[in-house]
Amino acid sequence: MARPRIGRQRPEPEDKLEKEALDRLKDARSQKGHVHADLYEAYVFAAPHRARSISSRSKATSAKAGEERLVDTNFFMEVCADFPTEMENTFMPQTGGWAKRGPGMAVPDDKRKTVEDLAAKGDTKIFEAIAASNLYAEYGKGANPDLAIGIYAMWIDHRRAWEPIHCQSIPIRELEINLGPTGEIDDRFVVRHTKRRYVRTLLKGIDLPDEISKDIDDKPEEDACVVWGFWRRWDDEEKEGGERWQYVVLVDDDRVHDAVLKGAGACPLVIGRFGADNDFAWPRGPMLRTLADASVIDELTYKKTKAIDFHIQPPLAIIGDDLPDSDAEAGYMYSFRQGTEIKSMYEPPPMDPAIYFSADIEQRVKRIFYLDYPEQRGKTPPTASQWLDEMTMRQQRIGTPGYAFWTEACAGTFIRFQYLLEKAGVIHEVNIDGKVIALSPYNPAQKSIEQQEVAMFARFVQIGGEAFPEEFKLKSDGGKTLENLARKMAVNEIWEQRSPDDIKAALSQLQGLAQNHPPQAPDVSGASAAPPPDTGSPPVQPRVTLRQV
Repeated sequence: MARPRIGRQRPEPEDKLEKEALDRLKDARSQKGHVHADLYEAYVFAAPHRARSISSRSKATSAKAGEERLVDTNFFMEVCADFPTEMENTFMPQTGGWAKRGPGMAVPDDKRKTVEDLAAKGDTKIFEAIAASNLYAEYGKGANPDLAIGIYAMWIDHRRAWEPIHCQSIPIRELEINLGPTGEIDDRFVVRHTKRRYVRTLLKGIDLPDEISKDIDDKPEEDACVVWGFWRRWDDEEKEGGERWQYVVLVDDDRVHDAVLKGAGACPLVIGRFGADNDFAWPRGPMLRTLADASVIDELTYKKTKAIDFHIQPPLAIIGDDLPDSDAEAGYMYSFRQGTEIKSMYEPPPMDPAIYFSADIEQRVKRIFYLDYPEQRGKTPPTASQWLDEMTMRQQRIGTPGYAFWTEACAGTFIRFQYLLEKAGVIHEVNIDGKVIALSPYNPAQKSIEQQEVAMFARFVQIGGEAFPEEFKLKSDGGKTLENLARKMAVNEIWEQRSPDDIKAALSQLQGLAQNHPPQAPDVSGASAAPPPDTGSPPVQPRVTLRQV
């Protein structure tokens, strides 16, 4: 017999799996309780219309936070919108492959090239599926401002075989998470409050109990709570090997479906954190780290606005019997008795300190948001190497704290697409002697290291090429050096190279031209040179010094 619905006292569930799901959901909600006040304040500045929609215990509301006096400067709305763009361009750009699979350590050296080629073909299919999906569209909706707060959640599923893979961003209000035994995100829940008439659509393919079906038919306008829960089955992984996920679906806290999902990427709910720590499941992103600065900027903006109002329309004092009915207006003529005196009551102070102080805080906030792009600090523009150095430093700063985000969100998304495409038969599992290759994550910090290597090589060329030009050209292999630079700067797809046969043909043409038209001494006289006298012997060619380049 089912337990009473929402609003009534519930008995202890008899179903073991159902009880475990409710207990894990309770623990996950307590994790959000540690940051509930910070999430509320962050939404006040970055998304005021969402400030009251944080807890998963109730449905969303569109009411704004009314207790706080907020001066709408749009500054934090702007930086919270720019931060996801910076993260996307750094970790998962639309124009490039930001993940790849490679052979594991157990693969023999003589088979590594074969495995790399097979994996590369599959990677191409994966990124074609990512481009065909709505991943980036949903990322743009869900990451602002949640990613600036520090969390990113995406539901990725292949609903119909003839459609692209579908992605749906999960807001903070619907998300509940908790840490597992290894310090990573383990328990994860999506809690959605909806009308009963939508329950069958949300749970398509699941046979609902008769009592819930009756409630849907009899009371379609009433609210229902649907919960999707996932957690790792560590004991099963030790026995069977490979990832195992417990999947549970609850409707009004009653279990209606459960399954065990097997394999890396089997969990459809991908979660990434920026600013994660070891103590709590919820991270502290740039928005939470700048809450104190947000309050100061808001207060300064309020006071500056008030001071400007006093500058424009200062309060006046009237000494006499004639009191105006309302404020004085421009263009009006007023009559006063003799002896009436009007004087200003307030001399506003200069506003320079507040303006400069606010600008300093905003610059510090941009640095915390990794939006402090290189700037020209003088009349002389920076050199290319100086600009590259500053950009490299930015990539290093965002790469280290963002590695956890890339591992959880970007690599998790890549693995999820791989799992779905393998299930659909679009790509096939690559293995050697029964050993499956592992995903080789591309460390974002490695990008900054490679850029630093390019910058150091640019300095080397400037110093070595200017000091020892002949020796530098003699020792340098230009073709291989260009290939190395293209790989380090990730422009291989743009740089179109000639084939070896085309290179040989071009060299042959150049050699033929050199033989048919030997180099002549330049004519510096400005007049046509007279033909040499006929001495009966072949003419002597001018001596030309050839340098190898």
